[in-house]
Amino acid sequence: MNPNYIRINPNKKNIPIYSDISPIRTHSGRNIVYPELSYKIIGILFEIHNELGSRYQEKYYQRAIELSLNENHILFEKEKMVPLIFKDITIGKYFLDFVIENKIALEVKTIDFFTKKDWRQVKGYLKSANLELGILANFNSERLVYKRILNSNFLHSDSFVKHSDRFG
Repeated sequence: MNPNYIRINPNKKNIPIYSDISPIRTHSGRNIVYPELSYKIIGILFEIHNELGSRYQEKYYQRAIELSLNENHILFEKEKMVPLIFKDITIGKYFLDFVIENKIALEVKTIDFFTKKDWRQVKGYLKSANLELGILANFNSERLVYKRILNSNFLHSDSFVKHSDRFG
């Protein structure tokens, strides 16, 4: 699978991110994680971006996503609190923008470009919430920008495509 590139910092080298806009099965025969559900979610995100554009605050896109998920009868939790646990003790908590059908974390941004911090934030959410897939979506550009992020704790050599995590 050829990488797409994400601009981390305009003055630094671009980081490759492997996207799965391909069919449900890849050329190697591996499965994509939650293909139907994730395609529905991404379709909703495109619909919202096409109608609202890129000029609003994050909370308005979140409200539009909530309305669209309800219209499409997709189960979700908004601003779900997930504890951060260390040695069986809760040391903090995360609030995920959306957890969709207890499978996918959706993080909404209105920023100039994704940073390492955004990537790591979603990775942390996935690990703490024990979810396989996260979608990071940015509405602050002429076109919707999104990335699928996998929880490496779930990776199996024969079950799905490994996304490159070049952030260390």
